[in-house]
Amino acid sequence: MYGRDNDPCPKCGGETWQDSADIGVGVIYGPRGCTACGWSEAEEYDLSEGKSPVDERGGAIDQYGGYHPPGSSMALAYRMAESEERNTNPRQPSIPDGD
Repeated sequence: MYGRDNDPCPKCGGETWQDSADIGVGVIYGPRGCTACGWSEAEEYDLSEGKSPVDERGGAIDQYGGYHPPGSSMALAYRMAESEERNTNPRQPSIPDGD
C-alpha cells in the first residue's frame, strides 16, 4: 500500500491522507481522510462528527476506508481510546431548571 497526500481537509483544514494499492494494471485509491478531525470523503467512514469507529463485534473502521478486525492491535487501540475518552469526559447529567 502506498499513501498519498491530498488537499487540506474541508472541515478543519488539517492534513489529509489517502491509501492506495498498485494492482499491476492500475492503482486503486481508498477514500481521502483527515488525520486531525477524522473526516472522510466516504460517508460510511466519516468519524468527524463523533461517530464511534468501534463496531458491535469489537472491530474498528478508520477514516481511510480500512477495517481492523476484533483482536487486532488497531481495534484494541481504538477501543482503549474510546474508553479513555468516556472516562475523562463523562456526560454531565441534565439538571432541571426548576421552572
